[in-house]
Amino acid sequence: MLVKILLRSFFKQLKSYFVYFLCMSTSVMIFYSFSAINYDQPLILSVKQDVQISGSLVIGNIIVAVIVLIFTLSANRFFLNKRRNEMGLYRLFGMQKRQIISVFLIETMFLNLISLIIGIFEGILFSKLFSMMLVKAMDLNIESRFFISLTSVVLTVAVFMIALILIVLQDILLIRRNQLSELFQTTKQELTFQTSIHWTRLVLGVMGVLCIVLGYSFSFLFIPSLRRYIVATNDYTAIFWFPLLIILLCSIGTYFFFAYTLPAILFYLSRLTGIRTNGLTSFLLSNTRLHLHKSWKTFSFITVVLGLSTFLIGGILGIFSLTYNLVELSNPTTFQVIPQQVNQLENLIQQANGKITVKKELTYKLTAFHLQQTNLFDDDLYSKVELVNLIPLSAYQQLNEIVGYFPEVTLDHDQEAVYFYQNYLVDGRLVSTDHHVELEDGSKLKIKKIYTDVFGEPRMRYTNNLLVVSDEVFSHYQGLENKITYINATGYNKSVMEHLISSRIDETWNDPIYYTYSYDENGIDGQITKEKPIGVTIEQDLLSISGEKSRLNFKDRYAAVRAARRTLGLEVYIFVFIGVTILISTASSLLVRQFTLVETERKTYQLLRNIGIDQHMIRKVIYYRNALILGPISILATLHGIVAVHVIRTLIHGTNYWIVYLFAILSVIIYIIVYIVCSLVSIRMTEEQH
Repeated sequence: MLVKILLRSFFKQLKSYFVYFLCMSTSVMIFYSFSAINYDQPLILSVKQDVQISGSLVIGNIIVAVIVLIFTLSANRFFLNKRRNEMGLYRLFGMQKRQIISVFLIETMFLNLISLIIGIFEGILFSKLFSMMLVKAMDLNIESRFFISLTSVVLTVAVFMIALILIVLQDILLIRRNQLSELFQTTKQELTFQTSIHWTRLVLGVMGVLCIVLGYSFSFLFIPSLRRYIVATNDYTAIFWFPLLIILLCSIGTYFFFAYTLPAILFYLSRLTGIRTNGLTSFLLSNTRLHLHKSWKTFSFITVVLGLSTFLIGGILGIFSLTYNLVELSNPTTFQVIPQQVNQLENLIQQANGKITVKKELTYKLTAFHLQQTNLFDDDLYSKVELVNLIPLSAYQQLNEIVGYFPEVTLDHDQEAVYFYQNYLVDGRLVSTDHHVELEDGSKLKIKKIYTDVFGEPRMRYTNNLLVVSDEVFSHYQGLENKITYINATGYNKSVMEHLISSRIDETWNDPIYYTYSYDENGIDGQITKEKPIGVTIEQDLLSISGEKSRLNFKDRYAAVRAARRTLGLEVYIFVFIGVTILISTASSLLVRQFTLVETERKTYQLLRNIGIDQHMIRKVIYYRNALILGPISILATLHGIVAVHVIRTLIHGTNYWIVYLFAILSVIIYIIVYIVCSLVSIRMTEEQH
């Protein structure tokens, strides 16, 4: 008879275990697929010169394993606590603790082993899909292949065996710790929590809302808030810890919201006269408060984790876009080369069966200039002297004819100039430049516009500062000339060309120069020479600079863009899949809790039917109850993600965040599905006849 009871109990739990099984098998699939890519030799060999895939994927695998382990231990603990009465019943039948432990261990091991086997099978089937996604993310021109990695199978089994051992230890610890009298005991707090709300809980509830509102306010007024604080305190470390403060405020506010704010709102709603006379509505609110009382920690944790996932995905996309844009701007043409190696490069293009379509040599004049800037956090002007290249407006327009995406530049008179510098993409919102600059010869120019550097690799020009001046000013100005030839070529075999370049042209530093400049009330004093002065030293402060510089001899657009796309594409791939794993795990955790909690309330709903409550009304209660629980989680998690992305957009502008918005939409869709599934299954479970 006892064996029948055990078997019947196991099959009764299959409905709750199904979601747990689905999440575990999916996690095994993801883990195996990540691991298998490490052994995809064609993929590894095709990118080894740009990025080491193995190290990044191992880190991703570890993070996925930790996420799955946290979910597994949490779900397993919840299952055990939910079956306390069942364990007490086994004790009354005379079973020893070691026998009960054996029963639960057999269930746990069986379920997890089945999940492991099916997950590995799914991983083998879908590993090609994962590798195809990685190939697309890294913009690789290879064919992803189907293969079975026995090493990955062994590694996956080993990792999940460790997880299973931890689950077994958790089962033993929890079961051995419970006494028979405790197994049937309902805590006094659960029976009495609905009768009143203490004033301290109200205060904490208000604090929860204030923390969230304050965190959101700081995020949408990020720059002004940061500026006011730094101006008042002169504490520039706030640039680093202020975003963390926003995350902390939102996290604390979320925990307080589910622990105190939402229960208080439901409590006072239930005290309204109209609702107090409607017994079913009052029951709905009290029942929802009971669920929050039991699971507020889980709900808060899920909300915060989903918000952080969106933040991390947004952050990595911001870094991807910023870095990729800088690489694109540094390589406006197929090749950039100094005059000494133009002929050699042309010969290599011919050997690779290529054809030069554009060849344009630009002459820059290197000098020094004095400018004044102010940062966002201080109204004072900072005066400094730096190296700068001059280029005539006609040359700028000629290069734009080749490239085609330069901003429109016009100069109204000879005393105007347009300022380009590479860091403008990074600090354009944080640094303001005065509209007047002074050159080495004492001439003064008015800055009409400021743009991000679009002239290619700044290391080939000694400095990333550049002024577009009128042809008249350029022709009469005395500066150190340095020339760059911009070449576009087509038709060549890229792999052959890459081999020829690596064997014939080394990226080296050439044409060293020596400079020393200082600025005072009399203007700029100093010089640039190609001969090394005796006793030259490297100094750098705002108004005095000296040292040595060389310039890069060659730049290949294909190699630079390819390396950036592969490195950053791999990182985006890993972070997105970690976010999806978190989304699946958290949604599964909610499903598990909702299903198991409904089982404990079956008798309550049967009692409602017995006293004459219409079945349609009971279904409405279940729909509304699930909406009151899952709605705040989905809404808050989405809002947290929007706030996080806004902070990133404030710091890194010009980024396309469509993947973040897609992830947020996917989160909402999944939680709508969770809501529908929870409601339908809950209704079916409560209407089952026993």
